[in-house]
Amino acid sequence: MELIFIRHGESNANIEKIFSNTGYRHGLTIRGVKQVNSLVDVLNDKFSGFKQIYTSPLKRAVETAEILSRIFGVRYEIDHRLIEFNVGVLEGKKDAQSWELFFELWKKWFEADDLHASISEGESLVQIISRIKDFIEYVRERYSKNSNVRLLVVCHGGILMSSLPFLLVNLSPRFRRSFYLETTDFISMEIMEQNSYVNQIYCTLRQ
Repeated sequence: MELIFIRHGESNANIEKIFSNTGYRHGLTIRGVKQVNSLVDVLNDKFSGFKQIYTSPLKRAVETAEILSRIFGVRYEIDHRLIEFNVGVLEGKKDAQSWELFFELWKKWFEADDLHASISEGESLVQIISRIKDFIEYVRERYSKNSNVRLLVVCHGGILMSSLPFLLVNLSPRFRRSFYLETTDFISMEIMEQNSYVNQIYCTLRQ
């Protein structure tokens, strides 16, 4: 089984630099739509035969999934485990002080190895990893009779950059600290043995 994790296209939240991790607002920009359409060509070149699309419930992700669904002719399903991580009291903010608190949290996770740290009322890295792993195990079980299935998973930079380095067995600690995905970048995960997910392809798109 192979999961292609995709960061959504550029959104208005990216332009505004606002924390927009709940609700249904901040859809794709015109550039974001173009990014997703360009992504289709890359995916067609590298892969074939997508079974289904799973997506975060946030607007920018759903709009990305809708474009992919229409072009590839496969259905998409919203899964709340794929939502961007909860930043608690920072939600809806975009000031410099709020971003400073966010980056401090990132340092606690990846430099101090404090995976239980969180913004007030927000999620810890332990919680993020747990729900992404729960999603992976869910699709593993759902498609257990078809080991060759390939799925597209549309979600967000925050949860992908924080959780996948801890789930992919062939990434070094150094890579974890520098791992970054631009909008519509993707990473392919091949599900091997129980609790073993191997990174096969990492593709960076610049548009």
